[in-house]
Amino acid sequence: MGREGCVPLSLPLRRSHPPRQVEHPADDEHVLAGKAILPQIAGDAHASQLFRAKLDQRTAELVSALLHDLSDAAIRKSGVVRTTTWLLRLGQGERARETFLSARGRLVRKRARQIKFEGDISMYISELAMVCFTLIKNTCEWYMAALKDNSMASGASPLSFHRARSLSFRTR
Repeated sequence: MGREGCVPLSLPLRRSHPPRQVEHPADDEHVLAGKAILPQIAGDAHASQLFRAKLDQRTAELVSALLHDLSDAAIRKSGVVRTTTWLLRLGQGERARETFLSARGRLVRKRARQIKFEGDISMYISELAMVCFTLIKNTCEWYMAALKDNSMASGASPLSFHRARSLSFRTR
């Protein structure tokens, strides 16, 4: 029996856009340094207000870029861990978790739809199971590596039930 319809899990995905060259670590450090400066300028209400507005804007831009990177289907485990660490430092752990799990759910559905049915139902089910369960296993490993903190890792219970339902074998 051939594996003609099987989606190879080891081949990298093609990116529809070139890799972004955003310096997230430097941006992250600037945002955190800016938060440290806020108490020092609290005496000047006008300067504090302007600084806070600019800091909030830069923080929102950085979080948006990081969440976009985290939702990329071509991201690797090291990228997930690094990006999630930055989001946790910025207090965006919940959004990181939701973005990561949503992106992985979309990837499971996409890969399941790529499997071609060529008449042999047992081969199709075997390939579908291989793709889905391998991706779910990898998602769990990446999740636990990225969200080591107990408060964030406790989201594994929603992963187990709520996300398992959304990662189900819907291939429509």
